[in-house]
Amino acid sequence: MRIFFLFFYLVLIIVSLAFSALNSNEVLLNLYWQSFKLPLAFIMIVCIGLGLLLGALVFLGRYWHLRCQYVRSKNQVSMLEKEIKNLRSIPIQDSH
Repeated sequence: MRIFFLFFYLVLIIVSLAFSALNSNEVLLNLYWQSFKLPLAFIMIVCIGLGLLLGALVFLGRYWHLRCQYVRSKNQVSMLEKEIKNLRSIPIQDSH
């Protein structure tokens, strides 16, 4: 499996280098307040990086919510197991 990922990353790096070599032209990036003349490959890398960062933030928010829910459920199961253990240790009393 490690060899597969190593091969995948190697191919990804080669494709990225080829993309940046073929798209080294500068493009004009117009923002509302300023204009920039930057290489297309740099703009693409920044956009992909920002997308990864935003995706990671969304994932971490969902992960934190699920982690808190897991801890609450685990505590509830522990409490219920203690209650069951206590109920099993109480002797059954006959009302006769």
